[in-house]
Amino acid sequence: MPEIGITAGTAVGSDGERFAAVKIQHDTYELNILFVPPEWERLNTDLPLCMDDPAIVAGTCCGKPVHWSRDNQHRIYVSIGDDDETWDIGFLMPPDFLVDMLTEIRREFSNG
Repeated sequence: MPEIGITAGTAVGSDGERFAAVKIQHDTYELNILFVPPEWERLNTDLPLCMDDPAIVAGTCCGKPVHWSRDNQHRIYVSIGDDDETWDIGFLMPPDFLVDMLTEIRREFSNG
């Protein structure tokens, strides 16, 4: 499986509010998600351990909420759309993806 690249930066809204801007890159796609601090921390503690549980909403992409869940193999599901059942686009990420993404966000925000 090709490697997934993750970078985090800071974006500033028109009102001066800071966001974590996360870029997720793969050979065939690029995904950009904005998080309001400390919204991403919910992914560290609240992510469902079962696909039957409701997904956690954290971040926006293309003006839509981003829904996060994982399966019994700990793979991460990232679904973008109005809810976690009738989403518009979804991505399946390896188990270590979430730890890597949170590490990048924390590194960016500890420097800012």
